[in-house]
Formats: sequence, C-alpha cells, structure tokens
Amino acid sequence: MNDRGWMLRCRDAGQGIWHGELKESAAPADGARYEAEGRWLVLSDGAGPDALPLAAQLADPDQPALVRQARACVAEFGLQVGAFRLSLQLGKPALPPLLAPAVRVVPLRSPTLAPHTCTNLYLVGEAQLALVDPGCECAEELSWLEAVLERLEARVDEIWLTHLHHDHVCGADTLRRRFAAPVRASARTAEDLHGRLKVDRLFDEGEILERAGQRFEVMTTPGHAQGHIVFRALEGGCMLVGDMLAGVGTVVIDPPQGDLKAYLSSLRRLCARQPSLLLAAHGPPIRDAVPRLEQLIAHRLRREAMVLAALRAASAPVLPRDLVPEVYAGYPKSVYAAAARSLLAHLLKLVDDGLARREQRRFMALGA
Repeated sequence: MNDRGWMLRCRDAGQGIWHGELKESAAPADGARYEAEGRWLVLSDGAGPDALPLAAQLADPDQPALVRQARACVAEFGLQVGAFRLSLQLGKPALPPLLAPAVRVVPLRSPTLAPHTCTNLYLVGEAQLALVDPGCECAEELSWLEAVLERLEARVDEIWLTHLHHDHVCGADTLRRRFAAPVRASARTAEDLHGRLKVDRLFDEGEILERAGQRFEVMTTPGHAQGHIVFRALEGGCMLVGDMLAGVGTVVIDPPQGDLKAYLSSLRRLCARQPSLLLAAHGPPIRDAVPRLEQLIAHRLRREAMVLAALRAASAPVLPRDLVPEVYAGYPKSVYAAAARSLLAHLLKLVDDGLARREQRRFMALGA
C-alpha cells in the first residue's frame, strides 16, 4: 500500500467490518488512524473478496475530500451501494451490487428532492435487462451507466417506469433512443405524461414479468402518484417500490397527484404481501420491510391526529400553511412549503372521512 494515499475499505455489512474500514455508523473522523494505513481509497467491487483500488492520492492529505465524499455516499445509500456509487464518481465503475436475484442497482445523480441526490436505477435481469426509473439526464452519469452495462455484458430491452415524476422519467427518452428499448408504464402514467414522454407499452394490474428466471408481479399502488406501480418478485420477497417510501426520510404526498387515503391503502396492500426487502428509488435497501411499512402507516396516522387536533383548536377556518408551525414544530422553516402540501393531503383525507369541511381553500373541523 502506498504510504502517501488515504485508504478506506467498504464491504457489505453482512460480511463483517474489520479495523480501519469505513463503517456505516462510524465515520472516519480520526485522520491519524487512516494515515497510518496509507491514504488510498480502496473499495470492494462486489465481485469477490479482493479490494479494488479506485483513486490516486489526494492533492491535499489534510483536506480529505474523498473521505467526506465516501461518508456521504454511505450515509445516503448504505455501505455496499455507497461504495459502488463512489466508484462511479471516481470514473472507474465497479460491478453494481446484486441486491436480490436478477436485481442490481446503479444510483445516478438526478433532479430529485433533498435529502437525496440520486435516483436508484434498477437493472432487472441478466443478459437482457429492464431499466427501472431512469431519472437521470446527465451525460456523464449515463456514460457511466454504459460502462457498467459493458462490464455486465448485458443488453437493455425495456424501460420500466413506476410513475410520472421528473426524477424518475427524465432519462427515459435518451435511453430509449440509445438502446432501441420501449418505455413501459401504467395507463394512468402514460396519460399523465402525454406530450412530455411517449409510453410505448402499458402495464396491466397483476401482469407477470419474467426476467432471468425470476417473476415479477405488477401491482397498482396509487397515492404518491395516481399511476404509481410496484414490481413484486414472486420468489424471494423483494419489491421495487419506486416512491412508495424512501430509504431515508419520507416521501411527499402532494395533491392532486398525491392522495393520502389511497397512499395508506397501497401501503397496507404492500404490507399484506409480507415482503422481505424493499428497494426504493431513493436511499439504501430496506431489509426490515414489514416493520418499516407498519411504522410508516403509524407515522402518517399520528400526523393525521395532530392535524385534526390543530384543526379543532382553530377559532376559524384555516389554510394548510396556518397549521404548519404547530404540526411541524421543531422543523426548520426550509421544509414549510413541502409541509404545507403534505398538510393539504391530510386535510383532504379528513374531509373525505367526514371529519372536516372545506370552504374554498380553507378548512374547518366537524364534530367534537
């Protein structure tokens, strides 16, 4: 090991962590410890036990920008996927992690919302691949994707969309032309994308898609978006869930596309299938699948109770933004705009449930 470079090692957490590695829960704050081991970056390529050197020495060892970059990748994607994402940023793509049979992930920088910076592009299949949610239009990132596909010796034959949002579809047309691969989506998503993106083929509820010996069921899951769908592996318990939830934080339910009542129903439907692994479009894999779904449902219902209590305490009909400081007490004002949209979704559900009334843009509680 060269004594002039930084060294970090990232391995799948399931294989164990040894002294000197970058841990998912412990960031390398002690520079001296790493300097003693050399200042080179080393990551696992996912293909075997050998480490893959990915970077030359840093220009300024006292300002380890690469270390901070590695920490950010691990925080956003988890250890294994974070290591792979960092290999992309360094321009030397490793093999993408195999998260479930016939499912790999390539996180690509996208125009998404904080705290995330990327949309997870899932590669489903082996020799022939479907790309799920191509939400990147950056030429550099797409060139890395091509390098990954070359390493896999795979051909893209379809592009699958979970829903219509820009950070899930903006690269679809480019990749369709590049690979001559049809774009597929639900009928509602195709309708909503009319004039923005052509959808070549539609998915049907309950349709079975076969890839490399694995079967995936198409599930209609409205709520985050009216045309949202999920791909459920019939063997192994894996679900590609798009924006039904995120690996870090929560997703925004923003009317009119967002419908909180439909969203909760869709979450319960996913939970009833007893998945063991949730692969979201943003953030790391979710391995405590059913508990996370149950926690998310409970979280939304607790928030609803807070909204109803605040509405009942109001002396006059209120706008959604009027309730934000109370319902989102302790949150920075930078989230208030998104919080107001989420509050609107709660208020509309309360109206539908007969617990509130709407007067143009304002709302008031009904009953005690």
